[in-house]
Amino acid sequence: MSRFRARVVRPMIYKQPLVAGVDGGSVSISWDAITLDTEGNALTPANYKIYAGGSEATLTEVTTVSGATLTYTFTGLSAGTYYFAVKAVDSGGVESAMSPFVTATVT
Repeated sequence: MSRFRARVVRPMIYKQPLVAGVDGGSVSISWDAITLDTEGNALTPANYKIYAGGSEATLTEVTTVSGATLTYTFTGLSAGTYYFAVKAVDSGGVESAMSPFVTATVT
């Protein structure tokens, strides 16, 4: 029996995404690049998973963007309040915790 255990070092999300703008049925969000893992080591995410929903409890993954992308625009949204969040994913497929959510209201 081995006495060694693998450790998973996760990417970090420090801040919530920002709503960059609401224009008709479109909402743009942006976020800060993730540059460190949970142990303070340099990190470049392979991609970001984008989540959206009608409440915090209903956030579901809607798309994945490259690690170089720091914005995403949702289009075709009907009137209502929407919740958005982001996860970073490293090259090994390890996901960060979900960022704090941000809301936007489409009128």
